Amino acid sequence: MVFTAVYMKVRGRLPEQVATHFGADGADGFTSRTAVLFIGLAIIVLLGAGFALGVVADFGRTDFERRMTPAIGCGTAVVIGYCMTAMVVANVDAVDAAGVTFSWALFGIGVAAGLVAGGAAWWVTERAGVR
Repeated sequence: MVFTAVYMKVRGRLPEQVATHFGADGADGFTSRTAVLFIGLAIIVLLGAGFALGVVADFGRTDFERRMTPAIGCGTAVVIGYCMTAMVVANVDAVDAAGVTFSWALFGIGVAAGLVAGGAAWWVTERAGVR
């Protein structure tokens, strides 16, 4: 898992309070360095479990819905994972987390990567004959 690997590599270079939420004026939400890892992993695991349940639970869904669930799940995982990893990297060597910034361009990259991953999942489910 990229998020965990990056976090473990740079954790000693993160400030005690990590900027985890960003508004128009910069960082406006903070979490302890240790909590960032556990909260990030909890988000990833819970989202994964939710989408996995959506994939295996067939409540009379259409073929479109059966293919859309893994596509949305993959896309969401990539967007969240990328943004959490980029947030950790943005905090590296910060003296004061209040001065950390997170560019909208980084968020855009995450969304673009998520769309590619979702499209790939859609394509794979079609090739696998998901109906």
